[in-house]
Amino acid sequence: MNNGSNDFGVAFSQIMFLERILGSHENVRQLYRHDDIVFEIERVNQMDALTIVCVEAYSVSEELVARVVEAFPSANVIYYGGKWNGATKEATEFCRDRNIGLYNAGTFAPAIRHKDFGRGPKQDDDSGDPSNSTEA
Repeated sequence: MNNGSNDFGVAFSQIMFLERILGSHENVRQLYRHDDIVFEIERVNQMDALTIVCVEAYSVSEELVARVVEAFPSANVIYYGGKWNGATKEATEFCRDRNIGLYNAGTFAPAIRHKDFGRGPKQDDDSGDPSNSTEA
């Protein structure tokens, strides 16, 4: 696996955390990492492939997700770090409009099992934060 550098300032520990989640998940058949922060996976149950970009932000903005999409146009999932991290409503809408999943550590691992991984978790209407959602 490539351990290069990235233009997004993602710490090695964050990348390795995501790699451990993916590498040990029962629904991941194959895992390949490139460009330091991009993970290509094949899922077992859905028999599909996902391109996941790892970023690190306490509050994910629309500007950040737009940069990710510009740098990695094939990305269909953006993972943004710790379970306390959130995303703005604008970032969430930007991703939903493009069928890009937007996940933090608290929502990511369970979602790997979901068929519609690209939709992302239900977001709180005011902040875009999945931890504030009232939907189960």
